[in-house]
Amino acid sequence: MIARGETDVDDRRFDELSRRVGALAPPRLPRRGLLGLLGGATLAGAVGAPPAAAARCKDEGQKCDKKKCKKKDKKCCCDDLKCKNGRCEPKGGSCRTDVGNGTAFPAFDANPNPDTLSDPFGITTDPDGNVYVTDTGNSRVLVFSASGALIDQFGQFGNEVDEFLEPQGIALGLDEEDRERLYIADPDQSLAQRLRRFRVTGAHEGNVGAGDLDSPSGVAVDSGENIWVVDRNDGEVFLFGNDRQLITSWTPGDEGELSLPEGIATFEENNRTFVYVADTGNNRIVKFEYVDNSADGLEFVDEAGSFGSTNERFDEPVGIAIDNCGNLWVADRDNDRVQQLDKDLNFESRFSDGFNEPSGVALSPNGKSLYVLDSLNERVVRYPLS
Repeated sequence: MIARGETDVDDRRFDELSRRVGALAPPRLPRRGLLGLLGGATLAGAVGAPPAAAARCKDEGQKCDKKKCKKKDKKCCCDDLKCKNGRCEPKGGSCRTDVGNGTAFPAFDANPNPDTLSDPFGITTDPDGNVYVTDTGNSRVLVFSASGALIDQFGQFGNEVDEFLEPQGIALGLDEEDRERLYIADPDQSLAQRLRRFRVTGAHEGNVGAGDLDSPSGVAVDSGENIWVVDRNDGEVFLFGNDRQLITSWTPGDEGELSLPEGIATFEENNRTFVYVADTGNNRIVKFEYVDNSADGLEFVDEAGSFGSTNERFDEPVGIAIDNCGNLWVADRDNDRVQQLDKDLNFESRFSDGFNEPSGVALSPNGKSLYVLDSLNERVVRYPLS
């Protein structure tokens, strides 16, 4: 496949320049869209910058009762806001895509040790701005504040319900009673425990599915609180309800056939749900539309990428994050960079900051920051967006 926007610029000079200026894309009009949820990324990092009117509304950022918001006679938020993820947030609007200079999270003191990350894989955020990282090599989950202070951790090596072997994908969603919950993939666990639900404090709440998954990797939660999972070994896409029960699964064929997929994210626009998969083994991003639960209900829409290091080429893409406008941020792992595509998979920009196999990306709740999980450098880097 011929990459869109491919140039003859030397890759190293290109990435060095992009890091100095923050982003490659020229100024452009904002795109508009509805809520997109991350994977690797997840529900909590997908909110765009507020419109000016919403910014003046005193309710912005305040908690709201999602159930009341569904009733016509109840009003939770200001007119320019809606209740999303339990917070009064903008209904839509422009999204920040220009990347500023990054700041690595500071050193932390874990109890018990170690005090460093080891081959971390997945990252997500919650509506309060906290950052959750699957510290895969240390068999645990670390919780940081938005500025990088370690505030909690849970898990240790083992196969008990509250232990991990090699946790990978992580996503945040709401359970049946609208309480925040974490969904964590751990593909080396026993069959029933390969995808589990936890409270944000780390308490185990149950397994997702009943032994349906072989090797789950990427996890995402959509606006209906459904759980999406890609299975690396089978190239299969699974859909679970927030009651943790399997709804259906697909093994895409023909143009949509997947090879060792590791990342997934969803985006909604005009009451249509689109599913983006990091097709790691095929070095591309695939866009599907979720139509229904039938065998043909996950329809192939488009693809972007092939093996390479120029614009929109990939070398083992992994984590995906999507903002409120549908812009995709992709951790291009073996190219040591992050690429940005629009919702139609057109190349927008790319940057590198001394990365060594970045595996995960996530957005802050207000869309003002991008977090990159720089795996082999064992760090999390926060980038301001403007």
